[in-house]
Amino acid sequence: MKLYFSNIWLLEQFYSLVTSLEYNVRILKAEKNHIPGIALIYKKCFPRESMHREWIASTYASFPRASYFIVEIEGEVVAYILWCFKNGFREQSILELEQIGVAPEFRGKGIAKDLIKKSFELISAEVSRLNLNIKSIIVTTREGNHAEAIYKSALGVERVALIKGYGSGDEVILLKSIETS
Repeated sequence: MKLYFSNIWLLEQFYSLVTSLEYNVRILKAEKNHIPGIALIYKKCFPRESMHREWIASTYASFPRASYFIVEIEGEVVAYILWCFKNGFREQSILELEQIGVAPEFRGKGIAKDLIKKSFELISAEVSRLNLNIKSIIVTTREGNHAEAIYKSALGVERVALIKGYGSGDEVILLKSIETS
């Protein structure tokens, strides 16, 4: 266990060095071998959920409906994001940022915002390869979640609705329509 904490400390130091030198964060399309790392972060970020690995594996298997992207530092997954088609494969599709998780020891370093922006570029390219367009982006989050500001800043989404008593509290719906030419 001591080695694990030592590795976490080293990864934190490495990320601090990388970000302080303004290097780009390496963001990748997730592959099957990343499932355990994604599941570990999912478990840390969403502890009330269960069967973490099974959920991630089944969602991963639904590609191209769902696509995971990760931040990997020194071979370790430190963050992930899940983008999903919301309304089927349509010429004008709705993409949902369904979930994002950053390992607790890497929060507050700008990883989430970098991951949102870069993964949106990557998922946009995937959508284009399917000969589809993105009509809208939707994100839902719990009322009071500080991530709402990150979503607004990174994606330009705006609050359009509030669902009272949804899940663990009230749920905010954020949306951005995208003009296509």
